Amino acid sequence: MLSDYFGMLCCAGNLSLKATKEDLARHFGLDSTPYLRSSSWIELAVERPGASRAFGFINVPEHLAGKFLVKL
Repeated sequence: MLSDYFGMLCCAGNLSLKATKEDLARHFGLDSTPYLRSSSWIELAVERPGASRAFGFINVPEHLAGKFLVKL
């Protein structure tokens, strides 16, 4: 099922212009286990390479979305 692949997609805004994917993964605990590292993803909106637009998208597995949204 397509929704199982994509999970829960959330938008995170008002980020620091210096925020990185690694910063967000660490904040939300998405780097804590091999399963989370492989089943979630983060994309930051950028104007040009190295220039963040202060928002991004975070995808987490559907069954973990409740715990994730508490930190959002």
